[in-house]
Amino acid sequence: YPKAFHVNSPMSPGRTKDSGMVLGHGPWIVKFLWLIWISMAKSSTAGVAEQGVEPKPLTAMVAQRLAATVDAAASMATSSGQLAAASRSLAGEGTDSAFTDQAVSLAEPLRMLGAVNSAFYALLQRLRDELGLLFTSGQSNNLEAVLSELSELATVHRATLKEASSKTATWVRGCQAPDAEVLYASFDKRHAEHAAMDVELQNLGRPIYKLREERAAADGRLAGLEELLGRQRGRRPGEEYETARYLGAMLFRWELLRTKVAHHLAYTHTAAKEETLKGKRHTAADLEKAEERLGMLEQRLGRVAESHKSLAERRTSLGRELRASLKSLLLNCQAASNNGAREAAISKRFRVLRDKRLGVGVQAAEEFARFLNSSFAHSLPQTLSMIREVLAPYHVQGEQYRLPKTWKSRPRIGRWWEWLEVEGAGAKRPLAHDEFEARFAAAKRRFSLRVSAHEPVVMGYLLWILLEEELGSSVLDAGGARSEVLALPSPPPAPETTSPTKAEGTETTR
Repeated sequence: YPKAFHVNSPMSPGRTKDSGMVLGHGPWIVKFLWLIWISMAKSSTAGVAEQGVEPKPLTAMVAQRLAATVDAAASMATSSGQLAAASRSLAGEGTDSAFTDQAVSLAEPLRMLGAVNSAFYALLQRLRDELGLLFTSGQSNNLEAVLSELSELATVHRATLKEASSKTATWVRGCQAPDAEVLYASFDKRHAEHAAMDVELQNLGRPIYKLREERAAADGRLAGLEELLGRQRGRRPGEEYETARYLGAMLFRWELLRTKVAHHLAYTHTAAKEETLKGKRHTAADLEKAEERLGMLEQRLGRVAESHKSLAERRTSLGRELRASLKSLLLNCQAASNNGAREAAISKRFRVLRDKRLGVGVQAAEEFARFLNSSFAHSLPQTLSMIREVLAPYHVQGEQYRLPKTWKSRPRIGRWWEWLEVEGAGAKRPLAHDEFEARFAAAKRRFSLRVSAHEPVVMGYLLWILLEEELGSSVLDAGGARSEVLALPSPPPAPETTSPTKAEGTETTR
């Protein structure tokens, strides 16, 4: 193929302008053969929804927004996995005549909630598998089907979830402690406040993402003006460094996402600085104006970050209070059933409830109901929306997604020792033909699949990595080892930026 022709190239076969330039010359047979070649090229590179249209590059603000959704999705998968393990543990204990009536009454709602979470967890595993296929082989035929099932999950299990959630609170009716139902109603109300804080924190994040991007650009412009005019800014107030540390560490739970966001902010800074250095006519007034803008943005960012930090601390404190109040309520119920002896209800050595079934059952039922209701209402729809957004350019007809391939030569076998396998006593022999073909095909596939780390689809790639981290790896080769992973090249390098990492798409495999 001509060297210039590859997916997402300005000379892509999908561009009618380029095609017209060629078709305007030569005899009709050349035109005819050219049309046939174009149709074949389009069919072989149909991984992009609109041929010749490149996905919009990630900006720092969009990267933060998508990273927040990936962060919430990974946390959702972690919680679902932990609750699935708790459900299996509780199911293994069975029932016992020594259990209290409250513990026995929780068996049915726990079974129902566990079934709903098991279905949810299984779909999350399938999502991990299909994303793995997409980012290792370049194509997934069932990803859209999995996304559709996840989007319908809340509707399918709505009646079961509603019934189980209503039955969960019945345990408190068997509690003989005074004002037990009043205390539980207070607990339920404060738990609703805790859930509302999660939504409020998400809403506070949006202006922070925009301000961080604007601040990085303003800082880059000021740095460029300082270099042009030979000036150096004064020492910044300490509050600004404190704000930067908080935002860098607390907005996202996973270091992988923090690194990705830090790269985009640094890239924004460098791009603004280089753009400023291209100009030749700048004065001290421009420098003063740039410094004023940076100071204004830092003040606004500091105020919003302080609000975010204050709300996050109140949310953490309320979470501790909720755990303590539930434990206290359970202790009162246990003591009331033992004729008011609180000492008999709790272990003196370990300070835990002696009736483990009641304590674990209540906590599990409460966590199941609140987690599933919250996830189906907020986290899951946001996750599905993000996945469809970043993969939209690669959605082929039907349920198939296909990543683009570039026109590149086949990989060469230069490191011949890598194609040997070790026998006993350290001896080596050539691979069997079938194994060689499999490894060579995998190397060729990894070599040809290319996605820029500056494209939104890379956030789907990071989601898959985190799902594998939390749910376990599913991409294994015939020998049970971790298979090859799509290598993501870094965007055009910018000077004086953060060093490249695996998250930014260095040419490494996992």
